Amino acid sequence: MDNFESESSFQAAPSADLRRYFWLIWRWAWLILIIAALAAAATYVFSSMQTPIYQATTTVLVNEAASAQASNYSAIYLTSERLTSTYAAMLTKKPLLDKVIERLGIKDKNLKFTVRVNSVRDTQLLQLQVESTDPYMAANVANELVAVFTDEIRNLQESKYLASKENLQSQLAYLENQIEENSQALDTIIQSNINTIQAQSASGAIQPVPTQSLEEEARRLNQAEIDQLETRLTQYRQIYASVLASYEQVRLAEAQTTTSFIQVEPAVPVEIPIRPQVLRNTLLAAIVGLMLAIGVIFTIEFLDDTIRDPEKITSLTGIPVLATISRHEQVANEPITQAHPRSPVSESFRSLRTNVKYASVDKPIRRLIISSPTPEDGKTTITSNLAIALAQGGSRVVLIDADLRRPRIHKVFGVENKVGLSSLFVQPEVYLDGYLQPVKTENLFVLTSGGTPPNPSELLGSRKMSEILKLIEAQFDIILLDTPPVLTVTDAVALSSSVDGILLVAKIGQTKQAALLQAIEQLRQVNANIVGLVVNDVDTRSARYYYYYRNYYYDRYSSYYSDTPDGARKKKDGSAHKDNGRSQSSTPVARSGRK
Repeated sequence: MDNFESESSFQAAPSADLRRYFWLIWRWAWLILIIAALAAAATYVFSSMQTPIYQATTTVLVNEAASAQASNYSAIYLTSERLTSTYAAMLTKKPLLDKVIERLGIKDKNLKFTVRVNSVRDTQLLQLQVESTDPYMAANVANELVAVFTDEIRNLQESKYLASKENLQSQLAYLENQIEENSQALDTIIQSNINTIQAQSASGAIQPVPTQSLEEEARRLNQAEIDQLETRLTQYRQIYASVLASYEQVRLAEAQTTTSFIQVEPAVPVEIPIRPQVLRNTLLAAIVGLMLAIGVIFTIEFLDDTIRDPEKITSLTGIPVLATISRHEQVANEPITQAHPRSPVSESFRSLRTNVKYASVDKPIRRLIISSPTPEDGKTTITSNLAIALAQGGSRVVLIDADLRRPRIHKVFGVENKVGLSSLFVQPEVYLDGYLQPVKTENLFVLTSGGTPPNPSELLGSRKMSEILKLIEAQFDIILLDTPPVLTVTDAVALSSSVDGILLVAKIGQTKQAALLQAIEQLRQVNANIVGLVVNDVDTRSARYYYYYRNYYYDRYSSYYSDTPDGARKKKDGSAHKDNGRSQSSTPVARSGRK
């Protein structure tokens, strides 16, 4: 059976943690929503006040010349990638942007723009994105930037061959001039010889020469000079042809190595701003605010050292929880078990009464200290109501106010505190007549604190205190002692050796985990018998603790009950326990008692 329960608890742990986180978020849902709404509202206002920015996009192709490509495709890809990256960097330089501004005639300094160039992966495409406060200006700048850069690239590429072309052109001009001069000189000599021959033929000095032979006769007159001119003219023409061929080769090389910059998709004005995107920013701010709020809540929750979950107290301390007492209104001069004996809170105290009786099977508990780690944990309230519950169960009970520093029992029950426990210490012989005061509850008597002595710890740990307890124990069934907090003074520790057990009270949201552990450690150092813990002031209306009561306890201990036809849950040992839907019962000690 134990193995089955351990396995079930282990399997249910993740689910229990998830439900705990859910209820934690549900508990602070109002704060989470407020923070998310504030973040969204602030972002909406801030985004709405920003100047809208528009973007125009154009795509260009960097077309590398075919002659510059190699047969190695890896080299081709690397060269193209580097060239594209180089052009992308050049497009954002200030001199180029200044030329664009000059061409467009932009004189308004408030009209600013930014240029961003992205390479399209695995392609030779460049994507130019121009952002500006004016959508038309953004489009114009993008298109003009492509035109200006195209001219710049053309001029840059032409400059590489300009010197060679100019040199060859000057040589061609010189050769043309020399060819022209030599041709004219040759023609002049031949014409002069022709004129001479014709003149001699007309005067009869020589025989007439036929017209078709006239030029040949003319060439014979100055044969050496004419041959020299013709040879020189032939050389100039050959050189001219060679230089002209070189010039054409340079022009061809220039044409083959020219990389083109082609606009594939022109930019058009887009009147929808790219930022601020008010709706998206608002939604993101709400989500971030939501996450931050949840994170802060979880951080605060897990950094909080106070007792928050009754479920974790036993695993933290190793001590069973005998009862959980829900938050309730205090009635003046009357504990709730006396004022409202049928309330769910009173049922919780009756469960505590049962668990206290089962806390020690071998030796019944007749002397019980109720204390707490720190003040304001509600130990006096627990003590008073437990005393009434025990008396209502038929036991003769004495409630001793052993808090000789700040006594409160007489205020709870509305009795006198002129004489009490402190008065018994000064009596030569201990007697109880006139010290035990009856209250409204039958079988319950109260021994108030009396005056405030200077040394409470010494008195409570004295032999006289043991005699007082023995005298009361001889006449009553059980003695409850309300002592100061364990960590405040040593009264409870000093008195622990004279009692059968100690019941510690921890208040939800008030008692620190470190304080509870330290109090338990101090009591264990003197071998005190800590019978159990009482968790006080649990707010059952909170979703967090509603989950704890309705899910944790019922799921964990439902195997100990079986439904009966009359609506009551019957324990397996045969005793009936009425389930009114609001009872706060705790079963760890009862389970150990059944074992």
